[in-house]
Amino acid sequence: MIRLFAVPFLILGLVLGTKPQARAAEAAVSGEETRRQVNLAGRQRMLSQQIVLMLCMARQGVKPEETTAAARTAISEFDTVLRGLRFGDPALGLPMEARREVLDRLARVEDIWPRFRGMAQAAADAGAPLDALRGMAPQILGAMNDAVQVIAAMGHSEGSKELLHTVDIAGRQRMLLVRGAMEVCLATLAIDRVEDEQRAAKTRGLFEVSMRKLREGDEAEGIVPPPMWEIDAMLELVEKDWGELKVVVEEILSGGNSSVDALDRLLLLTTRTLNNMNEAVWIYESI
Repeated sequence: MIRLFAVPFLILGLVLGTKPQARAAEAAVSGEETRRQVNLAGRQRMLSQQIVLMLCMARQGVKPEETTAAARTAISEFDTVLRGLRFGDPALGLPMEARREVLDRLARVEDIWPRFRGMAQAAADAGAPLDALRGMAPQILGAMNDAVQVIAAMGHSEGSKELLHTVDIAGRQRMLLVRGAMEVCLATLAIDRVEDEQRAAKTRGLFEVSMRKLREGDEAEGIVPPPMWEIDAMLELVEKDWGELKVVVEEILSGGNSSVDALDRLLLLTTRTLNNMNEAVWIYESI
């Protein structure tokens, strides 16, 4: 199984491994392949927001060379996985996609992505303003989320539909972590501080509610409690990380400290929490 990890200030490169060749278009997608699709398609949601986060951090003076490089790497990884979700990629464990409903949702992402990508590249290369990119971040996220939902809804799992849905919710936590940090950073740019603070509060609330449901399960929403002790241990670690991260978020948003050091701490803690959340998602996928 190929694993993708976040590392401090850099999105990791995609690690190649050996996988069977992508199947013919008419072949059914296995449960293992479905969980891989949900994981990597869900990770695209996170990458779309991480691009903006890293560019914002660079703009605010937080390790500008490293964070700009991380934004460029995230752009490249989004490109690679988006192609793999449609055409298949044996190195990533992705089968060729043939389901019309999924292809339609991916086409919507492909319509939005070139403009978003171009603005992000311009910001990375020439310091273009982040206003328009900030405005498009919810749009590319929404389109990618729609694709994930259809993949999960149509997918097959050797365990259960509830397990597949739980993988999706766990994967979404990665995006919420990064989106929350992005919104806090954007608030310090003062493009629209009030709106970004409101978005950040909503993101934090959804993360905490979802974490509780992942730890305890929620039968009504089709979320299963941790099926392995290793998952529960990782989720507990994420909750511990989250407690530290929240303190920094509240400190920045209260106006008490929005210095480069505070934003650097925000990025460091977000990255650490993201690493641990990603590990939990990988264990879910490997069941």
